[in-house]
Amino acid sequence: MSLAESFHELRGQVDSSDDAITKAADQRREEIEIQLEQARRKADTQAADLRTRTHDTATDADSQWKKMQEDWDRHIAEIRQRVDAKKAQIDAADADDQAEWAEADAMDAIAFASSAIVEAEYAVTDAILARRNAQVLSHSA
Repeated sequence: MSLAESFHELRGQVDSSDDAITKAADQRREEIEIQLEQARRKADTQAADLRTRTHDTATDADSQWKKMQEDWDRHIAEIRQRVDAKKAQIDAADADDQAEWAEADAMDAIAFASSAIVEAEYAVTDAILARRNAQVLSHSA
C-alpha cells in the first residue's frame, strides 16, 4: 500500500469514529458503556500495533517516534487508571466534575489527533518528494 493510500485510510477511520460518537450520543447509558469498552479494546489493539511498528522501524533507542509512543502509552495508562478508579466511586456530586474532566481529555485527544494528521501529511509529502528526487537522480546518472 502506498503512503498516499495509507494516509487516505485515515479518512475512513475518522468517519467510523464519527459514526460511533454520533451513535453513542443517542444511546442509553448501558449501551454507551458497552461501546466504550469496545472502543477501549480497539484503542489497545491500535496502540499495540503502533508499538510494534515503532519498535520495528526504530534505528536507535532515542528515536523520536519511539519516545512519542512511550509518552503516549504513559498518558493512556494514566487516563485508564483514573477512569477505572472513578467508575468505582462516582456519586452525583462527582459526576459533573468527572464529565468535565472526560470532556477536557477528549478535546486534548482530538487536538493530538489533529496534530498527528498534519504531521502525517508533512511526512508523506516529504517521502513523496524524497522518492521523486531519487527517481530524478537515478535517471540522470
